[in-house]
Amino acid sequence: APLATFVQGGFMAFSGLWRGPWLQRVQGLDAAETANALLIFSVCLMAGYLLTGVIARRLSLRGRRVTPLISVGVGSSFVLLFAQVWTAGALGLWGWMAWAFLCSGSIVTYNWCNAPFTNTLAGRSSTALNLFIFLGAFGVQSGIGIAVDFYVASGLAYPEALKRVMLEVAILMLVSFLWFIRPGLRASAARTHVEPS
Repeated sequence: APLATFVQGGFMAFSGLWRGPWLQRVQGLDAAETANALLIFSVCLMAGYLLTGVIARRLSLRGRRVTPLISVGVGSSFVLLFAQVWTAGALGLWGWMAWAFLCSGSIVTYNWCNAPFTNTLAGRSSTALNLFIFLGAFGVQSGIGIAVDFYVASGLAYPEALKRVMLEVAILMLVSFLWFIRPGLRASAARTHVEPS
C-alpha cells in the first residue's frame, strides 16, 4: 500500500496538476508546447499500461511472478525522475516520456496486493488500494501547493520552489519503493502470494 499510495499517488498528483506548471515555469515552454507535451506524455503512459498488462498476463499464464515488473519499471523510473528534477528537465520531453512509460509498472501493485485473496475478497482489496492511491494523490497534490507557497513566501523563486518540492516528493516516492523491495517484505510475499494462472 505505501508503494501505491506514494508512487502511483505521487505520479497522479504531479501529472494531474503540477506537470503543466513545471513545463511552463521551470522548463520555459509556452502554452501550445505544454499542451502538446501533455498529450504525448499521456500517450506514453497509456502505451506503458498496455505493454505492462500484456507482459504481466503472459508471465502469469506461465506461472511466473509479475512483481519484477514493479521493481524494474518503478526502480528505473526513479533514475529519470531524479535526473529531470535535479537538472530542471534537462532531458527534455524525452525524459518525461520515458518516465511516464516506466511508471506504468506500478499498476502491477493491484496484482501483487490481490494475489493472496480469493476472487471474492480481491474486489475489496482493489477497492482499498484505490482508496490509498487517491488519498495519496490528493494529499501529495495539495502538499505540493502548500510547500511551494511556503518556499515562495520564504523568498525562493517559483521555479526553484517547485523544483525543491518535486525533489522532496521524489525522495518520498523512493522511500516507499525501498519499503516495497526490503528483504522482509519479499520473504513474506514469497510465502503468501500465489500468482493467478
